[in-house]
Amino acid sequence: MFAADLLPYVGPLMLIATAGLILLSEALEPGEVHAGQAWLAGAAFVAAGAAALFGQAGPPLTLFPLGMSMGVLDGLARAGGVVIAFAGALTVPLSYDDLRRRGLPVAEHLALLLFAGAGLILWVAARNLVLLFLALELFSLSLYVLAGYARESAPSREAALKYFLLGSFASALFLLGIAFVYSAAGTLDLAGVQWWEQEHRTPPPVFLVGAALLLAGLAFKVAAFLSKIRVTRARTARRSMSALSATRKVCVNCLALSSMSLP
Repeated sequence: MFAADLLPYVGPLMLIATAGLILLSEALEPGEVHAGQAWLAGAAFVAAGAAALFGQAGPPLTLFPLGMSMGVLDGLARAGGVVIAFAGALTVPLSYDDLRRRGLPVAEHLALLLFAGAGLILWVAARNLVLLFLALELFSLSLYVLAGYARESAPSREAALKYFLLGSFASALFLLGIAFVYSAAGTLDLAGVQWWEQEHRTPPPVFLVGAALLLAGLAFKVAAFLSKIRVTRARTARRSMSALSATRKVCVNCLALSSMSLP
């Protein structure tokens, strides 16, 4: 039963483990560029997509002793996992060729892509506000580094700084919104929050403020990412990577916003 409860986390765990293997291979042979690292990263995304597509739906994972429902593998999580894995598998070969051409480190970049993908898959499978926040930060922290990966490039550093400042502000708003919602509803489970909202036809102002802060945090996250995309598109040659990342971000945010209205 416990193994079935872990189904929503099979894909993210595979991506995180693969990122660790790639970083370990880089530590053993620093400076060496291996095509096998890119193949391994691509295979991990494909495996994560297969796990999301063919995994059997199970009950939400409950975190003991707190009794909080954390994540579930349902139709939404499957669709999001497949979209994210497909985008990641496409991004790997494009980024690999671009990094080799520009003489930038490959292993760390692939590991960051894997961490970002793991955060996104956790995001769409989450059924708890805490896991939503942690998954969002895992994805965002990876993108902070990816935005400024070309350290010798002034536009890259500018994009990283803009994304970090706006992203940090968005994270603060999102976390504050979680606190307000919890103070009103008394639960962090999305299903519990929805049930509480249906029971109270006129929610108190503190709940409305919390919901507004949650939406504002998500809106700022998207705005920060699009700001980074505009900088990199206008002033660097990494258009293909930015477009794929933007598509993935928009799709997953739409899926996540839809999940907050589901039981």
